[in-house]
Amino acid sequence: MEYAVIESGSIQYRVQVGDVITIENVALDDSKEVLFDKVILYYRDGEVQIGKPYLNIVVKGVCESSYKSAKKMGIRFEHKVYRRPLSHRQQQMKIKITEITERKG
Repeated sequence: MEYAVIESGSIQYRVQVGDVITIENVALDDSKEVLFDKVILYYRDGEVQIGKPYLNIVVKGVCESSYKSAKKMGIRFEHKVYRRPLSHRQQQMKIKITEITERKG
């Protein structure tokens, strides 16, 4: 069993090959392949490597879909004078992890 802890944006994810994770939208080129180079921790066969701050390992994934999350509602108001509903939908992506390898070069 092997897994890695990666950082995307300011959020950390524990991933292994075959996992599907949901992350905030990332700009992609035409290939739809995503490389996570900010690997914080790597575990394989009882051996743990911890980066200071990052390791020389790359996690590869493929974008399965891009969508908007559920709408989050809020309200801004002042007493008896002003009420305004607020809402927000975050762009998100589903990424399937395909490979965890050492960085070449």
